[in-house]
Amino acid sequence: MLSCSSCRTDLAEVEATVHLDGQHHLLFCPLCGANLGPYRSERIFFDEKAAHYWYWVSEDPDHIKTIEDPQGLFRILIDVHTLRLSACLFDRLLLLRGIDEPIHQPDPPHFSPVRPECEYLLRSCVPLDHLNVTMSSRTYRVTTSTGWTDIATAPATEIRQLEAGRGSALYVWPNFVVPGWKLT
Repeated sequence: MLSCSSCRTDLAEVEATVHLDGQHHLLFCPLCGANLGPYRSERIFFDEKAAHYWYWVSEDPDHIKTIEDPQGLFRILIDVHTLRLSACLFDRLLLLRGIDEPIHQPDPPHFSPVRPECEYLLRSCVPLDHLNVTMSSRTYRVTTSTGWTDIATAPATEIRQLEAGRGSALYVWPNFVVPGWKLT
């Protein structure tokens, strides 16, 4: 139920249509003009960094669309950019394992498939199956910061150490250097 805290009106009983977008993202009471803040639901939220509304989707191509949220007689139209849940995960996961380690072991607890720039968008990202047994992908139960929960899968490559004593090497190109690191 959407109501105005200033005039104490149940907005579902007010016949009006409000259109929200990146430039006009705040919701105002159509009767008294009180600022009700940005619209927010389980799948729609305003992102200050991106300066537009996002709409969480499972596997929809990224584009802009208008979502309608009728609240009784009060209608809210929101221009949203779709955001795939899998876009918050790395494009491919690399898992390094020792040659003697069992194949079906859980991922290390510090392992995160979430892109650092997307961490603020997610509340949690946990393996769907604690063993995550397939070597070609990893499946996660992801909960967004707005509370929407869905399943996301990321392609994975498991790299095993070679025979004892030979070791493994991972080459990253180009110029994978973090500012502040001292190279010797």
